[in-house]
Amino acid sequence: MRIRALRRLFYGRGHGIHSPLAYASVFSLLRPFSGYYIDDEEIAEVAGEDEMVWFRMLARLRPSETRYELRQEGLFRAMERYAFSRQDPSGPLLAVTDTRQGADRIFGENQTRRPLVLLYSGVRENGACERDFLSVLSSFQNGVVLDFFTGALFFNNNQERYYYRTTL
Repeated sequence: MRIRALRRLFYGRGHGIHSPLAYASVFSLLRPFSGYYIDDEEIAEVAGEDEMVWFRMLARLRPSETRYELRQEGLFRAMERYAFSRQDPSGPLLAVTDTRQGADRIFGENQTRRPLVLLYSGVRENGACERDFLSVLSSFQNGVVLDFFTGALFFNNNQERYYYRTTL
């Protein structure tokens, strides 16, 4: 717990982030100033950090399509019904995964270079999950990566690769 508190102190408010997209994402998706309303109290009570990031992504980014490559879907798919009232056909593809193979499939099938935002969940559950995440990170060629300790967001819209650390 102490390590997460120190990490939040160093990385929590977007210090050192030079990309406007990454900075805006920190304050709209990861650390919003105001809460997002979930109508279902049962989901709101049991949702973890990664599920809440997914819900904010669905509500804020107005996706054209969603993809799930998960070992256990948990609440991710359940939140779709609350956030899809404002779906946009020209919006990005939103994807969530918790495995290296799922990330490779999503990146491999997105060869058309349409906008993609990938939530990689469970980054530091154990050593194997962290090694898988580092493998995905090393193969990610261009875009913005926001590592928020329990997960990471990948945006594929830049010519260069930028990696930033932040917290929830």
